[in-house]
Amino acid sequence: MAETRRQISGEFRHYVEFKAGAERFLKLQTEDPRQEYHNRLAALIFLAFAFEAFVNHVGAKKYPEWWEFVERTGFQSKVKLLCFHLGVKADFGARPFQTLLDCKNRRDELAHSKYYPFDLTVTIPEGVDSANCLFPEIERDYYANREFVERTLADLNHAIKLVLDAARLENENPDSLASSFGQPSMPKTL
Repeated sequence: MAETRRQISGEFRHYVEFKAGAERFLKLQTEDPRQEYHNRLAALIFLAFAFEAFVNHVGAKKYPEWWEFVERTGFQSKVKLLCFHLGVKADFGARPFQTLLDCKNRRDELAHSKYYPFDLTVTIPEGVDSANCLFPEIERDYYANREFVERTLADLNHAIKLVLDAARLENENPDSLASSFGQPSMPKTL
C-alpha cells in the first residue's frame, strides 16, 4: 500500500486530555477499595493538571506575550491575571475557584510529600493483611474522597465555561478528545 506523507499543523490542548483522563479514572469501578482510592487519586492529579494546563492554554492563545509574564508565576497569580484580563471574577474563597485551588494544593502536597510519622487507629477489613494498607484511612479521606473529586470535576467544567465564554476563542471544545489537537490545517502532500 502506498503511503502519502502530509504536513499538518494545529495545536495541542493538553487540558482536554487531562480532563478526559480524570473522567475515565472516576468511572473505573472496582471491588478493591485500594484500587478505587488510587483511581480517585489519579483523577485528582489529572484535574489539577487540567486546570493549570487550561489557564496556560487560554492565556497563551489569547495573549501572545503570556509566557513573558507568567513563566515563573504561581498558580493563583496566573489564574487571577487571566481572569482579570477576561473580566471574570476569580474568587478563591468560593466555588469553582476555591475547589480548584484546594485540588492544586492537594496535588502539590502529594508531589512534594514530606516524611511524617503517624500513630492512628485504623480499621483494616477482615482478610486484608495490614502490610497491604498503603495509606491510613484519614489520608485517603482527605486527599481523594469521592465527593471532593467529583465536585472538583464539576467545578473544573464550570470554570472552563466561565473562562471560555469570556475569552471567545473559536473552535475550542473542552469536551472533545478530537479537539485536543486543535483544528489541523489543510494537509499538503509532501
